[in-house]
Amino acid sequence: LSWFPYKGIPTYPLIHRDEKGEKFAKEYEKAIKELKEDGTLAKLSQQYFKEDVFSYVDKD
Repeated sequence: LSWFPYKGIPTYPLIHRDEKGEKFAKEYEKAIKELKEDGTLAKLSQQYFKEDVFSYVDKD
């Protein structure tokens, strides 16, 4: 057996393209950015996956 770890596939939430969806998308992006900056995403990732899976996401 051999194992080749695959570190990530870019995924995106599906959000309806209307006024409410656009507002939600902006709030969603803001919340994710804040959670990443304050370390919450890394902490949760370590807790559930035993590694920071968000470190594989492209830096913006």
